[in-house]
Amino acid sequence: MSTSAFAPTSPGRRLVWAILGIVASCFLALSLTACSSAPDLQAFQDAFAEQEADLLEGVALNDHVEPSDYSFSFDLSEPTTEDGVTSTSGTVTVANDSFQTVYDVTGTFQDDTYQFSVQEGQTTPIAGVDFDDDHDFGDAESELVSDNACEVTTTQTIDTWFATISFDKTYRYEFVNDAVGSYWSFAGESVNSSNIAYKEGALDGSYSYTSDSMSEGSFTTFEISNFNATDGTFTVNYANSYASGTAQCTLETIELDEDSLEQAQNDGTAVADAYQFHFVGDSPEDRDVTIEGYLSQENNSIVSNSWLPSSGFDVMGYAQVVYGTVSGTLVK
Repeated sequence: MSTSAFAPTSPGRRLVWAILGIVASCFLALSLTACSSAPDLQAFQDAFAEQEADLLEGVALNDHVEPSDYSFSFDLSEPTTEDGVTSTSGTVTVANDSFQTVYDVTGTFQDDTYQFSVQEGQTTPIAGVDFDDDHDFGDAESELVSDNACEVTTTQTIDTWFATISFDKTYRYEFVNDAVGSYWSFAGESVNSSNIAYKEGALDGSYSYTSDSMSEGSFTTFEISNFNATDGTFTVNYANSYASGTAQCTLETIELDEDSLEQAQNDGTAVADAYQFHFVGDSPEDRDVTIEGYLSQENNSIVSNSWLPSSGFDVMGYAQVVYGTVSGTLVK
């Protein structure tokens, strides 16, 4: 019976085999990790920002607001992996200084490819308007008064030939979502408070027609005296071809609303697009005569609309007078 000799492995060889075993184990572990790695939440966010960059154009129109850059903010769930597909879902908000739009988003990662399903939600304002060229203000400090409305209040001082007027005016806007898009739309205006100081004697003087619609009945004399800045009273001395006399008149302030503003603008009697100044008086000499008018903001002028005798004729030897409304512009 033969025997074989057993030679123990040298320490050097054992060390080499141990190192090779460790390297093989590490390689296997790294290979398994690489094969099973899935994107994290940041990777999904980066992929979304790259694929959906067009969303940064925003949805809302820049009517009444200064343009500003949009950015993404994410509220997505931690990704989970099942059957080789990694997915996440939640919302992505696209917002700038003025508006935000919230999107419902589902994202998947499979075979090295990201795919996103994006559903647009409602666009809402997060700040009010900045300017309105039609109403002559900019750099506004507007205030959101509801989810879809804002207001801007301006303080104005207007100096006219007859009064100095200081007032607060509030402009209202509604946020609209319609077929045109999402945008701020002007919704109305109102005067909040005012201080009107008439100028003593400002209306006093003689006026003559520059235009009228009934030349036959036009004033040949129109003179204002005794204008009282405290109560707005004054006297008109009038005459035309068929009558003459005096009328005691009182000036009043009328706040313009949306129904009356356009007409007042058209006939030149809108003052700062907020007020009209109207007077009316009857003649004690002739109860059928009414003197009235609106002050125009400029040119020391009055837009008159008075009830006066406009013509005359004889019937069987008796003089007959025809009354009518005489309209026109009187200038001091």
